[in-house]
Amino acid sequence: MARREFLLDRYMASHPLSALFGYALELGNDIVTEFAMLHTTSPSNEARLQVFACADGAIGLAGGCDPDDVATLGRVLHRLQTVGGPALVVDMACVKYVDHRLLLTLDRVARGNGVAVSVRSAPPLAARLIELLPVSSLQLATSGAQE
Repeated sequence: MARREFLLDRYMASHPLSALFGYALELGNDIVTEFAMLHTTSPSNEARLQVFACADGAIGLAGGCDPDDVATLGRVLHRLQTVGGPALVVDMACVKYVDHRLLLTLDRVARGNGVAVSVRSAPPLAARLIELLPVSSLQLATSGAQE
C-alpha cells in the first residue's frame, strides 16, 4: 500500500491532481504515522520530516528530523526501496535539519536491502557527516547530477 502511495505521489509531482485520503486509526499508530509522513503533495515549511516523490523518481525528504521521525523513515524506506530499482536516490534539498541518526538510518536501509543510496543536494552538515560516519552504502551525488 505504501508503494502505491509513493507511486501516486510521483505521478502527482508532474501531473496536477488533488485527492483526499482517510485512514482508519484501527490500522495502528505506526502505520498511520508512516502514511502521514508519506502524504504530502510537495515539501512544506513544517518542521516534521516528510517523504515525497520527486518527478524523476528520487525520494525527496523535507523538514527536520527527530528520533521518532527517523524510526518511521526507516520503516517507510524499507517499503519503498523497490520503487527505484537497485539504487535509491535521496534528495535532501528541502531538509532543514539533519543529524547522524538520519544518515545512519539511510545506510542501514541500504545495507539491509543490498542497494546503494546516492544523496543529492545534501546540506553541508550532512555532507560532512557522510565523510565522518561509517556509512559505506551512502555516497554524495555530484553537484547537478540527475541520478
